[in-house]
Amino acid sequence: MLSPDAQVCVDGTDSPEFDGWQWVSYWYPLGQVISFKKEVYRRALRELAPRLFHNMEQVRRAEHNRRSKEQS
Repeated sequence: MLSPDAQVCVDGTDSPEFDGWQWVSYWYPLGQVISFKKEVYRRALRELAPRLFHNMEQVRRAEHNRRSKEQS
């Protein structure tokens, strides 16, 4: 993101989907999203990862660590 945080607007419509935002680790949303949306988020994050990260091994390791935490 190239703009200042203050320029992020999540309430620009009459019926916004989000009421706020914060910076979090890449895979964090999978542990927070409601269960019926989880697979859609997972697919989206996997699809975007190669475009956002040059070191895919680091991304895979982060996802593995996240899954391990979910299972414990």
